[in-house]
Amino acid sequence: MQRKLCGLLLAVVLLLGLAACVSESEEPRFLGEATTIVVDNLTVALRSDGTVVRTHRDPHSRFDVSGWHDIVAVSTRGWSIVGLRADGTVVEMGFEHTVDDWRDIVAVSAGGRHVVGLRADGTVVSTPVISAEDFDLDAGQSDVGDWYDIVAVSAGPFHTLGLRVDGTVISTSIRGFDNGQGNVSDWRDIVAVSAGSTHSVGLRADGTVVTTEIIYLWHNHGQERANNWYDIIAVSAGDTHTIGLRSDGTVVATPMLEEHHFRHSRTIEGWYDIVAVSAGMIHSVGLRSDGSVVSSWRWDDNENFDVSGWHDIKIP
Repeated sequence: MQRKLCGLLLAVVLLLGLAACVSESEEPRFLGEATTIVVDNLTVALRSDGTVVRTHRDPHSRFDVSGWHDIVAVSTRGWSIVGLRADGTVVEMGFEHTVDDWRDIVAVSAGGRHVVGLRADGTVVSTPVISAEDFDLDAGQSDVGDWYDIVAVSAGPFHTLGLRVDGTVISTSIRGFDNGQGNVSDWRDIVAVSAGSTHSVGLRADGTVVTTEIIYLWHNHGQERANNWYDIIAVSAGDTHTIGLRSDGTVVATPMLEEHHFRHSRTIEGWYDIVAVSAGMIHSVGLRSDGSVVSSWRWDDNENFDVSGWHDIKIP
């Protein structure tokens, strides 16, 4: 089964076009959403030995991943941590989403109140949305049962994205809570997608980026600046910002909310040798080529965000 899964994962990689030739001498590798270092309220990372490490918020109860093993990908959003095992099964901590019976899964994405899984046959499975009644809305972001030919998925709190084999994108959102994050039907030549809290990001095969706008408290938070990026090989959508990984290992970002933007932008401008990135609520993390992790968080008295001692994190 493990050999079969590895073959299926390789097929997904090929379908995504993760190796795209832009010149005769240079072949940058496009990456999907980070699966070895992820961040939202928590920072979670996959070690090379298949175990998982996380930051220390709520150390006593529902986020104990110390017993996880044979993990090949991780995802986190809100108060949920999801792990994909090498045998195609899934584990989850936090909201106690029901994923125990999932099989033949090749990718997972945590939306916070729901979890989405991509099956080897290109179909998608989702857990029901927890606490949807809090919004008094029909929680349509889990309506993925009729999706097909999908090669990547990304779940946000209020919507879910699916990347099709032909480079187009499909989405579903909470009905009545759509600020335009699902306006992706005209996207083409996409090789990776990322769902933020209220916006969506797509990476094109030519290394450019397309985004929907964030309309948050009736203000546009400048996500369109990402449309001018180039040489991008990976993207990640956070709560109110987007980050992009360039082929030279440096990182670019759009603004986040004003009280955090200055610290965040100045910090990531100095990052180098980065091979994976993830954007969270109010900070971002990057994985270096040596397996260490850097964070834009600089409040040194808060161990919930301290990743300074992490090492041997799996390189994607």
